[in-house]
Order: sequence, then structure tokens, then C-alpha cells
Amino acid sequence: MDDKSSFHPANYRPMICHDVFISYKSQYVDIVKAISHVLEEENIRCWYAPRDLDSRSAGVDYDDAIYRAISACRVVVVVLTDEALGSEWVKTEIAQAQNKRKLIIPYVVGKITCENGLLMRLQQKHWIDAYPNPERKFSLLVNNVKLLLNETLKEEPEQGGERQLYTVAPVSFDNDFDYEEGEALYQAKEYNEAIVALAASAERGNPKAQKLICKLFFDLDKRCDEVSSEIWDMLERQAKAGHCYACFAMHTKYYRDYRNYYISFDYLKKAVREQNLGHAFLRLGIHYAWGMGVKLNYTLAMHYYDRAVKLGCAEAWSYLGQQYEFGSDRSPADPRKALDCYLKGAQENDTRALMKLGNTYAWGDIVEKDREKAFGYYQKMIDLRDFRGYSQMGLCHHLEGDMETAVKYYKQAALHDVADAFSSMAGICWNDGEKEDAYRWAKGGYLRKEQFAAYLLGFFYEQDGEYEKAWECYFCRYEWGGLGAEDLARLYVENKFRPEEMPIGEIIRMLDISARGRNEEAVNRLIEIYSGDEFGCKDPAKVEEYKQIGVSVEMADQMYDCGVKMMDGDETVFNPYKGLDLIEKAARKKYVQAVEHLLRVYEKGQYKDREKYREWCRYGLNEELLAGERLSAVLKAVLDEHFDGTAELPAETFEKYARQAREQLERGGSDAMPLRAVAYRFDPEFDPRAVEDGGIVAGELFEKYYDYFWAYDMDQRHAKELEPEFWETLRDEAVYAESRKRKAGEISDKQAFWDDPNQFFDSYLELCERYSIAPQPFVRVERELLCPPFITSHIARRFGRDVVRCMISLYATGQEDILKCRQPITDEQLLDVAEQSTDDTVQLLLVAYVESRFEIEGVFLWYNKLYRDGALNPKLAEEWWTDYREQLAKLGIDLEVPLASAAAEEPQSAEAPDSGSGNDDDEFDRLLDEFISRELNETGEEKLA
Repeated sequence: MDDKSSFHPANYRPMICHDVFISYKSQYVDIVKAISHVLEEENIRCWYAPRDLDSRSAGVDYDDAIYRAISACRVVVVVLTDEALGSEWVKTEIAQAQNKRKLIIPYVVGKITCENGLLMRLQQKHWIDAYPNPERKFSLLVNNVKLLLNETLKEEPEQGGERQLYTVAPVSFDNDFDYEEGEALYQAKEYNEAIVALAASAERGNPKAQKLICKLFFDLDKRCDEVSSEIWDMLERQAKAGHCYACFAMHTKYYRDYRNYYISFDYLKKAVREQNLGHAFLRLGIHYAWGMGVKLNYTLAMHYYDRAVKLGCAEAWSYLGQQYEFGSDRSPADPRKALDCYLKGAQENDTRALMKLGNTYAWGDIVEKDREKAFGYYQKMIDLRDFRGYSQMGLCHHLEGDMETAVKYYKQAALHDVADAFSSMAGICWNDGEKEDAYRWAKGGYLRKEQFAAYLLGFFYEQDGEYEKAWECYFCRYEWGGLGAEDLARLYVENKFRPEEMPIGEIIRMLDISARGRNEEAVNRLIEIYSGDEFGCKDPAKVEEYKQIGVSVEMADQMYDCGVKMMDGDETVFNPYKGLDLIEKAARKKYVQAVEHLLRVYEKGQYKDREKYREWCRYGLNEELLAGERLSAVLKAVLDEHFDGTAELPAETFEKYARQAREQLERGGSDAMPLRAVAYRFDPEFDPRAVEDGGIVAGELFEKYYDYFWAYDMDQRHAKELEPEFWETLRDEAVYAESRKRKAGEISDKQAFWDDPNQFFDSYLELCERYSIAPQPFVRVERELLCPPFITSHIARRFGRDVVRCMISLYATGQEDILKCRQPITDEQLLDVAEQSTDDTVQLLLVAYVESRFEIEGVFLWYNKLYRDGALNPKLAEEWWTDYREQLAKLGIDLEVPLASAAAEEPQSAEAPDSGSGNDDDEFDRLLDEFISRELNETGEEKLA
């Protein structure tokens, strides 16, 4: 009897009685139930064991039942997990489905780490990646199953007539449940859950979800480690599937590690394929602007910033504005465009643009300073819940010196966990000597991955000699934001510290990235490393390469060096006008050497240009870049042109320059010398003729007269000027008596002014007698003080004052040659008068008058050099003493005890020595040399060492 109820595979003819067979591992039965539910709600019949085992098939083996179920279905959904991949049942079911040419949909609900033959076969299929939240992809599964069922139904005409095709839901994002939830979670900063919801919507093609997930990852910035590893796995799978938003997310994962810049950039190139992700174009611009994983190119950076702006990326405005603010070697800075960009970003509530705008008004760099406007923008940041606005307000007060208010704002920022407030507080505590608190604040910022906090903590450790900890902090800072390679290089170059696992090549690679990103210190460190043999990397070609990089990123020192080389170099680099242009660019960056070079070049010679000279004089003065004698000379040149009408100054500008000139005169020293000839013209309280005509020889007017036209160091009048013990001790030595018997010239090998310094007074008394005027009181310099430089500053200054008093009193004589010497007059002009005079007494008096000042200035120069900051410089004293002993030895005089060393150890009164600035390279003018040679029949250079 033929038992028709018995099952035999050879006789089995499948009848389609269900649509979907679900293959799974038993512990995931709850997910399977949910999948079956959502499919059957759409009239898609499902089969899964043990639910659908035929109650009439008792005694039939499971494998036979499953064989029939697979054979009878149209689509197989495999709930894919590591456990499923390792299951023999699942392997058998998938093998049978493939043998029967069934359509298979892998539905991933768990992390896949298992690798085997089944995974290899399934990787040929398009997966639905539902991990870690499988419920988010149910609708996607339903649509995909319907599409596949419709294909099978079309291929079965005899059944197609009986069953209608499934209606696939149209793509509509008006009521996107996943997007709505993702947006709400993003606003609540529940980022992991937000990413899962938004990714589900984005994968279905919702452009709003794609853009929002990019903004989410952009906002996360260096906090990407808050994203769970499961979500990164999901995004990586979606990126491999070609989803651009997932490629952008993967870019952010690698963006903060300098070692992965190339991977980051590669993901970005994939992310911009859809041409609608503004944040992807913004990051592409940042990569080009900083040379991260690609060659630095400001043109392309600007191009992609502009693309991002056009795609509605509000954050791009501040980066575009920043590029306009600082400019590049290809396009000059444009403050107006920078401000416009910041304003547009602020209008779109981008808090970075608001901060840039606030800083612009706070510092007054490209607009007029307006503190109220600045604080308004900072407050708007706070209103938008970007509490960095508090720390910016604190910074404003900090820089204004209002530390109490600054700390209040920093604490407000810290209450909202603003990381940079921690670094600000750390700096304040360190400067106040509160070292322990400084460390705590810095560590707090460091734990929050705030870059400046990492720098400060590294700096603190470096100052305490803990180089290993300092290196760790600096290195973390570099990993977080690509900043601080120069700090690592400093530890290596200056402190000779480098971890064994960190090769010098890696340090160079980090410096190279920073150098191409406009980091000047990184460029200089690379030049230093490649310049010498110390680091084993000497390479002149590399030195030149990085110098050119310095020029391309507009480093002032490199532009200046390159410009000078072009002006003075051989024919291979000679291009003087291009060189001048580079030097001018360096000067515009307030590089002092460049400004001084331009002043020299435009003042005289083949490049002489009065307009340019005048322009750079004013620039140097307005930016307060000049100092010393150069400052005095420039002030004199500008004021002279104002006085003679060549280039008159506005009243406000004139008063500003006059004030600088008066301050320079008050500081005194040889640096102020160029201004003395014009001092009377910008000091309304001083009239030299009133002093001379009135014979004023004491009081404030006389002090100004003396200081403006005669005195070397004006600060000397504030000192009591006790005589230094060093010379007093030396003068008391019996062995020194022999040297005092000799003429000064025999010891110093100089012209012997100090052999007879009273020559001026001798001539003066003779003229007073001749013209019947009462001589002014004066004190002669005694013979025992005539061996230079044992003339103290006190005696030299007294001597100088007496000379000036006597000279003023002679104006009353009406003598023609003497009247020609009324101030203001230069020493050269005064010597010309002496040379032309036919009166021998007047001639000797005028020569002695000029010579006195030179000699007395020499005394001050020597004292200022020997007594730096009011204390004897032992090294210079010993050098002078050794030299002087040698000179005495040549004359047969031997000083047995080197008193300079002993004197250097003795405490010096702060009032004893004379201090100030000066140099010892002043010489008599050629005219003075010739005149003295002719009149005194002596030769030699007139200069005090």
C-alpha cells in the first residue's frame, strides 16, 4: 500500500504556503518574534521553528521539516549574529537556501567578530545592518522583503494572477520617526542614542538626517571617544556600503590623531561624493588649510570653505572669515571680508562666529575696539548654551588686569564644565604662586581634553624638571588637536629628553605638519635641527626648504632673511625690489629688524626715497617698534620735517611724537643725543635763549639746558654718586703712587686731555678779565684725580656743570665767535667756529668746551658699562684691572694684589656707582681729530675705552 503521507525528498513537490523563512540562533527568538510580527502585519507570511513546525508532522525529523519550509518559501531572512555564524543548523539552512536559489537577506542584530565560510558566503549579499538597535531597521526590512517578494511573484504567473503584488511604502521623510527621535536625543546631548536613530533615518536616504548626523559628529569634535565601539562598528559597515554620512563620521574618528590624517582625509573624499554635506566640505577645507594628510593649499581651503557656506553650513563662515583675517602668501588679508563673514555666521547662530566677532571687538584688531559689543556677542553665545562666552568675558577682564572679575567669570564657566576655564584658572594660580591649585586646575582641564590645559600641565612639569610627564602632556595635546609639536621639539632640543620609543624622524614628521600649518616655532625648530651636526640630521637643502616654507606662510623673520639675501646675494637670488617687498611684508608684521632695515635703505643710497622713509618712520613710531638711538634719530627726522614745513603733522600726532621725544630725553644717555638739538622746539616750558640771555646757571631751566645740550646721562642727577670703594682702595695703595706721578697719556696711550682738564677754566678766566665780567664759581679737577678712569661720575658731572655755567656767562661779553655757539648748535658747527676764530684764547676755550663733553661722556660710558644696574660687574672690573696692570708693568710699576676681585666681593652701595645705557664706540668726528692734531700737534684717535 502506498503511504502518501510518508515524506521522501525525491518525491517532494513544494507548494508555496509562506513567504519568508527566518533562520536564527535560539537565544534571539524574541527578535525573531518581532520580525515575524512586523512582516505579518503587512500580510507577509513567515515561518520559523519551533512556532511553525507542522502539528501534523509528529515524528518527522526537524531537518525534514526545515527542508520543506525552506523549499516552500520565497525569501530567507537570516538573523545574523556571531552565534548564528557558529551554528551548524544555521549553516545547513543557508546552504539549503542557496541550493534552492532562494533570495537571502542577512539582518545583522549583533556584533560580528566570527570569520568562517558562512560569513564569506553571506558577504556577497547586501546586509541590513540593524546592530545595535534592530527595531530601528524593521521598516527597512519590510520594504526590502516586499521588493524581493514582488520579484518572485512576477516570475510565477500562475500564482501572480491569484495574489497582488505588495505595495512598497513610498520614500517620505515628512513623519520620520527615527529622525524626530534622533533630533530630540541630539538636543539632549544623548549622542549614542541619537546616532543610532539618525543613522537609521539617514540610511533610508533622509537628507535631513544625513546632514544632522554630520553636524553631530562635527560638534563632538575631540569628544569622539564618547561614541561606543558598537556604534563605530555600525558606522564603519555603513561607510563600507558607501553611505557618505557614515564616511564623514569615520573621518571624525581619525581626525584628531596626527598619525591618521591620511585616513581621515580619505574618508572625507568619500563623504563629499553626494555633494550635499556642508560639514564634509568644511572639514576638507580645514585639511587643506593645515596640511593634514594632504599638501597645504590655501586656495583649495578657501574653495571648500566657500562650498560649505553655499551648502548652508553655518560653521564655515567663521573659518572663511579667519582665512580672510590672516591672509596667505597668495591672497592678502582682507579685514572687511573677515568681519562680514563673522557677522553672517553670527546671524546663523554659529557660536564660533560669535566668539570670533566678540574677540574682534574686544581686541580692536580689525574694527574699532568696543567692549560693550564684544560682551554682547559673548552673552549671545551663553544664550545659545555655549558657555565658553563666560570664559571669554573672563579673558577680557584678565587682560585688563581686573583679576577679581576675571576669576568670577572663569568660575561661572567652570560651573558649566567649560574646559578652557580650567586652564585659565591654572595660569592665574601659577602666577600667584599657588602651585598646588595650579596643578589641580590644569589636571582638570587635561582630563577634559582641553589643549591649553595640556600645554600648561606639561609646562608645569617641565619647569619642575619632570620631563617624562611633560612629554606625555605635550604629546596628548598633539594627538588631540595636532598642536604642540614645537613643545616636544623643545624638550628634545633644549633638554635632551626624548622617549626611546619616539624616533627623531617622528618628531620631524610632527614638526613638518605643524610647519606647513603656519606654526613659526615649528619652522624654526626644523631649521635648527637640519642646520647642525648635533642631531645627526644636517641637510642644507632641507634648511632652505623650510626657510621657503617660512616665507610662504609669511613668517616675518624668514621673509626678512630672504629679502636681505635677495638684495645682497649673488645673481642666482638677486632681485632687490622683490627683496624689498618681502622686507616690507615682514615690517608690516612688526618685525623690528625689518623696520630698521627699511629706514636705513630708504634714508640714503641708491634706494633713497623720502616718501618711503617718512612712511616707515611714522610706522615705527606709531607701532612703538623703535628704541635707543634709532628711536631718537627717527623722532628727530620726523619732527624736523614738521618744524620746517616739509611734512607737517596733525596736532594729535605731533603731541604723541613730542611726548615720546620728551620721554626719551628724560631717560638720557647717548641714545637721546640726536634729540637734544631740537628739544627746545617741542618742550613748551623750555627756551634756551632765556637761559643764555638771562645768564641762568641754576634751577629747572638750567637743568633742561644742561641735559638737552650737554649732559651725557640725565639719570645721573638723581644719584648721590658716592665714590666707589674700588677706586678709593686703589688710590690708597702706596704702590699706586708711582702711576700717579706719570701723565695720563703715558698710561692710557690716549691724547692727554686729562693731563690738563682745566684748560677751559684758564681760557675762561682770561676772557672774564678781558671783558670785565665776574667769573662763575667752578671747581678745578685736582692733579691726583687725573689718571683715567679714576675720575668719578660725581666729579665728572660737577666738572661738566661748571663748564656749562661758565660758557653761559660768556654770552654776556657779546664776543662774536662765542655768540655763534649759542644753542642749539652741533659739535661740528662749534668746531668750525673755533677753526675760523682769530682769537687764540676763544679758540682754545671752544675746543676745550667740545672736548670736555666727549671726555666726560667717556667717563660715564665707562661707569655705565662697569656698573650694570647699580652694582659692580666683577667680570668687567677684572678684565679692566688685568689690562691696567699690564700697562703699568710695561712702565715698571707692579701692583702685587689684584684688588678688583676683592672689591667685587664687597657690597656696593646702590648709590655709589653710575648706571645707565651707553656704548663705548663713540669717536671724535674727523673735524675734531684734525683740529686737535693741528692745534696740539698730537696724533692718535680720540676715544675712551
